[in-house]
Amino acid sequence: MIHHIVFLKFHPKLSTINIKKVFSALATLKEKIPQIQSFKILNNISQEQLDQGFKQGFEMHFNHPLDLQTYLDHPAHIDVKEKIVRPALQEVLVFDWNNG
Repeated sequence: MIHHIVFLKFHPKLSTINIKKVFSALATLKEKIPQIQSFKILNNISQEQLDQGFKQGFEMHFNHPLDLQTYLDHPAHIDVKEKIVRPALQEVLVFDWNNG
């Protein structure tokens, strides 16, 4: 299984409503891209204060590396990324891993 984990640092003045819109748009991708096995919103609860401003993120699972690539190249993903997610962000960190 491939784990696609994305940590998001939103613009400081972005409203809670707009942050919810970002996650809502990301959640709809599971309905449009069948290769996405699961989608989960992540909220950082660490007390260590080492998050460097990455307070939220999301995780998706894929069965195969080719499924992840299909998602990355899919027009629905590109549309959400370019029109909704990227304008809301200050910074992004992507971590993909395979647990075999």
